[in-house]
Amino acid sequence: QFLNYGISDAHLESFIYQGTTQYNVVATITGTQYPSEYMFIGAHYDSRANDTDPYLIAPGADDNASGTAAVLEIARSMMQSGFQPLTSIRFVAFACEEFGLLGSIDASQAALSSGLNVRLILNMDMIATSSVSENWQVKIMPYDGSQDISEIAYQMTDLYTSLTPIYGNLNSGGTDSYPFWQRGFHAVFFFENEFSPVYHTSQDVLANLNIGYYTEVVKAATASCRDSTTTSNGSGR
Repeated sequence: QFLNYGISDAHLESFIYQGTTQYNVVATITGTQYPSEYMFIGAHYDSRANDTDPYLIAPGADDNASGTAAVLEIARSMMQSGFQPLTSIRFVAFACEEFGLLGSIDASQAALSSGLNVRLILNMDMIATSSVSENWQVKIMPYDGSQDISEIAYQMTDLYTSLTPIYGNLNSGGTDSYPFWQRGFHAVFFFENEFSPVYHTSQDVLANLNIGYYTEVVKAATASCRDSTTTSNGSGR
């Protein structure tokens, strides 16, 4: 899909988990002024139904096709609109999040080991559940040392969507932004305010998502990406 959108720099990055080859999907739009600086936009694409029966279907619509589709939509809209970021944008669909954030651990360690200048990662994980038709809220999950990035996400959400942004717990460890933050990179994480009642079950399907709510969250993330890559501040451009 990244190639179809016109992003020529798209490839797979592999790592080994329990003797099997796993793949992060990576695509990069090169920045016009600061090509050696990177903003990561990520979400995990693996899913699971539960821990006891490996043969149950695991459609993973909210956890985390919602995040993966958002990454793709942000990439598509940027390419379609001709948006040119100042810094490079690296889109990543992470593998093996459900087995312990393994894809993001591999990607963040590779970035650290190679000295890649990652200004921040914007992560999306479970962003499509709401049982109400109005008065929607979305959690901006902050990380210590990256509060200014969280503030940008908060402001963009408030300005460009019908959502009410609220701050969630600090330093959330259960998602792919966490390994990046552990390695010293700035991070922020979008998360639904109402946790999915069908999390990790075979009922995590499209019919149980609120597409109107989801659309607004994707708008919030897109606006946050665009502002973060065109504005110079203390922690990034």
